[in-house]
Amino acid sequence: MTTNNSSQIGQSLPEKSLNQLSLVGHSKSDMQAWVNHLPMMNVGETTKQLYQTLQELTKLKTSEENRYELLEILRPCTQSILQSLAKHYLNQSVLLPDRANRVASLAQSLRGYLATGYKIVAFDCVEKLQTKLSIIGIGRRQQQQLAAQSFQRAISELGGLLLETHLLYLPSPAGVWLDLHALYRSAVAYGVAQIKIPDNNVHLNPELTSTESYLRSIILAASHTNKLRQSEIRQIYEASELWTAHLKIKTKYNATDLLLIDTDNDLPPIYVSKSTDVPHALYIDAQKLVQHLQTIQSTPSNQLVKAEALTPSLFQHLIGIWSAPTERTFARRSHEGQLLVCLGLTATHYHLADEIDFESVINIKNNFTEEEANLFLRNGIAEDSFQPDTWRFSIGNVEGVDQEIATAMKQNAVKAQVSLYPPQSTLIVNISPGGYCIRWQGEPPISLRTGEILVLREPEDNSWNIGVIRWVKQLPTEGAEAGIEILSAHAKPCGSRVLKKTGDSTEYMRTLLLPEMKSLHRPATLITPNVSFRSGYRVLIRQGNEEVKVQLTTEMLTTQSFSQFEFALLQSQDKPQNVANKPANVLEKAEPKDDFDTLWGNL
Repeated sequence: MTTNNSSQIGQSLPEKSLNQLSLVGHSKSDMQAWVNHLPMMNVGETTKQLYQTLQELTKLKTSEENRYELLEILRPCTQSILQSLAKHYLNQSVLLPDRANRVASLAQSLRGYLATGYKIVAFDCVEKLQTKLSIIGIGRRQQQQLAAQSFQRAISELGGLLLETHLLYLPSPAGVWLDLHALYRSAVAYGVAQIKIPDNNVHLNPELTSTESYLRSIILAASHTNKLRQSEIRQIYEASELWTAHLKIKTKYNATDLLLIDTDNDLPPIYVSKSTDVPHALYIDAQKLVQHLQTIQSTPSNQLVKAEALTPSLFQHLIGIWSAPTERTFARRSHEGQLLVCLGLTATHYHLADEIDFESVINIKNNFTEEEANLFLRNGIAEDSFQPDTWRFSIGNVEGVDQEIATAMKQNAVKAQVSLYPPQSTLIVNISPGGYCIRWQGEPPISLRTGEILVLREPEDNSWNIGVIRWVKQLPTEGAEAGIEILSAHAKPCGSRVLKKTGDSTEYMRTLLLPEMKSLHRPATLITPNVSFRSGYRVLIRQGNEEVKVQLTTEMLTTQSFSQFEFALLQSQDKPQNVANKPANVLEKAEPKDDFDTLWGNL
């Protein structure tokens, strides 16, 4: 097995064909001086020089000790450049424009060359550890230490490469998992997998072993990152420095094991329950990690390390997937057709209201209290709320030129709203009773991200459903795909504001009432923006001229875009009244390339 692992590493290495580097001498002092004079403020020029030097270093004829020293000098500035490049392709549309896609490919190539350099050092060390002189002890300790360092670095850089692809919702690069498995098995075989190696690229744990670096990739891959946003994916990877202590890799199966790792194939970990007989498999028991997540979930955020201060929705996601295998509720089947979608709470509310503006939905234009009507008494008006003419209330309605102009402006505004939030047409890939898998033919909206609420319907339907984006992935040749879970087919648009204990209230915000679904044992719920509303708050819900006071109870769902609450009706004494038998009709009277030559100047 030892020989198999080392030969697997060697198969993917380039031939050593260069006697020297083009831009710099290959001594430690020459490389350090060269790096010190790189024009770091000129990202394009520095990236170009690093790209050429790292690529050549993978083919340079030199000792493993010297290669490792040169890589260690290049690593910090490479990481700095990678951070600069990331600004060009992160936090953008899922399907990147051509230039951003090329910058992302360039960043992956830089990290790939860095990882390959460390793999060469690890392979050369393994070759020497197998020689007779090393076996009898001559120079063995030094070789083992260098092997431990190079294994940890190679695994860490491949983990960074995996992180980049997860952040872009792309498949893992070919061969990465096979390399990771082989590097880890070799590190174990030569007794260096548990040696602590200082690493300046990590922030929470100053020293990492090869095993811990390998486990960080396992945590990332098993966390269903296609259901998360980029900021959440990065937070998981950073926190994994601490979480590796709660996982253990085993070679024998136990009934409590959650994950299986097939080390003979280019595959990420899978659930044990979904595997067949796999030779040379490794197993992961995640019970202690789940216990740790549950502990920090109930700990006040000001008592946690910043990286572990996760959002409630992220805690819920991680505890769920690390507790037991996730299974689909409904079977999927292929389907050809189109689906009209429109993303965001504002757009969803607009379409569910039959394209009526928010103020009309809650009918507040002519229903002001003295304080609301008098601009001199109000503390402020929300940007999207109606702003009355102060003089109109003091003088009264006077028909005249001003009134005609106001009427004309109102009519023009109504006409302009016809083009507000136009739905986009997407292709249906497959369907199930619970939702859709869809694909964008062109560039998807920049608001396409996991946890986003949306309104959807098939072209022949007249009514809108509401749903949530559950996962996103990018197919390099076919476009962006998304998984949609349908939340309700009968949501009612309304407005809600929080009633404060002081007697004041917040501005009305767009909300949606979802009726009770007795067949699925789902109570009536209220969907709100993910700010301002919390469990326990008293809320005034309004639609047309109808109002009702409720108290938010259980938070059933929360994402970075919206929250979904169960609620209780409040009687006149403001005591909660169970709404299990009172559905939400209380307001019923009232929707990549590898040629980077043209990039250097632009960067």
